[in-house]
Amino acid sequence: MTDPRLKAAWERLRATGERRFEREDPELHLHMRHLYARTLGRTNSVNWFRIGAMQAPSDYLMYAELVERERPRVVVETGTAGGGSARFFAEVLERVHGSRDFRVVTVERYPTPGMAEFLSGHPCVVSVIGDSADPAVAAEVAAAIPAGWPVAVTLDSDHSAEHVLGELSRYADLVSPGQHLIVQDTYLGLWWGGNLDGEQQRAVLEGRGGDLRYDYHALPLGAVEALLEVRPEFTVDYDAQRWLVTQHPYGWLRRA
Repeated sequence: MTDPRLKAAWERLRATGERRFEREDPELHLHMRHLYARTLGRTNSVNWFRIGAMQAPSDYLMYAELVERERPRVVVETGTAGGGSARFFAEVLERVHGSRDFRVVTVERYPTPGMAEFLSGHPCVVSVIGDSADPAVAAEVAAAIPAGWPVAVTLDSDHSAEHVLGELSRYADLVSPGQHLIVQDTYLGLWWGGNLDGEQQRAVLEGRGGDLRYDYHALPLGAVEALLEVRPEFTVDYDAQRWLVTQHPYGWLRRA
C-alpha cells in the first residue's frame, strides 16, 4: 500500500495544478525541452567499457562522483533492464572500496534474455525478480542488505506517478542519512511528453515539429513533489544536476 501521506499530497498537487519545478528558471526549461526533443535517443546510450546502459553520459559521471564521495556499501536499483547500470555500479563500488565488500541489489519485473547471465559476471550483484512496488519484493530487497551498511537507492522502473509513489513508500526509508535517493527520468513530464505515439516521437526527433504534450503530475516528478512535501529530510541536490544535461532534473534527492 502506498504511504497515505504521499498519496494525499500527490492528489492535492494534481487537483490544484501546482508545478513547483516548472516555475524554476522557465527559460532554462524551454531550452532543455527543445534540446531533449532533438537529442533524445542519441545521447542516452552510454558505453562503459562495453557495458551499455540507457543513461546520459553526464548522469553516469554524477553516479560515480556520488559513490566516491558518499561511499555507500549498497546500491538498490529498480529497473534492471539489460543490467548495464547494475554492473556499472558494481565496478565503481569495487574501485571505491578496494574490495568486494559491497552489494548492488537490482530489481526487474520483466527480465530480458541474457540478463541473468550478464549480472552473474559480478558476484556482488543480487538480482531480484518482481514488481519493485510489491511489498514482498521490497522485503526481499531489504533482506539482502547487511545490517549497518549505508544504502543509496535509484528508482528506474515503471515511470507512472502511482508506481513511483509505491516505490517511494517502500524504499525511501532504506536510504541512509547522507546518501542519495535518485528518482530517474523526471524529464518525462517536464521536458518531454512521455505520452507521444511513435510517429510523433519520430517527427520531433527529426526536427519536423510535433506536439510536445506532457502530463507533469502523472509522471515521476509529481511523485517527487509529493515526497518533498511529507518527508522534509529529503531535499533536492542541485549540485548533482550542475551539468544541466540530466535525465533526472530535480530527481537527485539527498537524505539529511
